[in-house]
Amino acid sequence: MEYAGLFDTVYVSLYKYFGAPFGAILAGDASLLDGMYHTRRMFGAGLSSSCFAASLALKGLDGFEERFQQAMRKAGDLFERLNDLPGLEVGKFEHGSNIFPLTLPPNVDGDKFAESLRRNDMFIYPDESTGLISRLTVNTSISRMSNEAILNAFSTALNERKTR
Repeated sequence: MEYAGLFDTVYVSLYKYFGAPFGAILAGDASLLDGMYHTRRMFGAGLSSSCFAASLALKGLDGFEERFQQAMRKAGDLFERLNDLPGLEVGKFEHGSNIFPLTLPPNVDGDKFAESLRRNDMFIYPDESTGLISRLTVNTSISRMSNEAILNAFSTALNERKTR
C-alpha cells in the first residue's frame, strides 16, 4: 500500500502474474476513475467472458506471494552466475523490481541472441526505442527451468553471437 500510494493509479496485470488469459485491475482515487466505466467498455472490458479470466486470476492469486518470492530468490542466484559470463551484466534497480537491467557485450547481435534463447523457450525482447535488449523480467515461470539450463542457454547464445 505504501508503494502504491506514490502513484495516481496502479495497474495489476492478471495475465502476466496470475495466469488469466487477459485482463487487469486499475486502482486509484474514485474521483480519477469516475467515468472509466464507459471508456473501459469502449475498449472491450465489458466482455461477457471476463468471468473466466477473473476465476483463473483468483486461482493464480492463491499462493502467489510465496511463488513470487521463490522466483525472485532463484533469479538472484541465477543473475550472480550470469554476471560471471564474459561481457554480460545483470544489474538491479535501487529500490527493487522484478525488472533487471541487462548489458550485453557490444559485439553481440541482439536479434541472434534473442533467437538463440527462444530455441530454449526463453523470451527476451529488444527495447522499442533503441532496438537493444536491455532488460530481463522475472515472473514465476522462471521456476519451470533449472538455473543450470538457463545459464547454459545464455552461455550458448553468447557463443553463437555474430558481431554487428
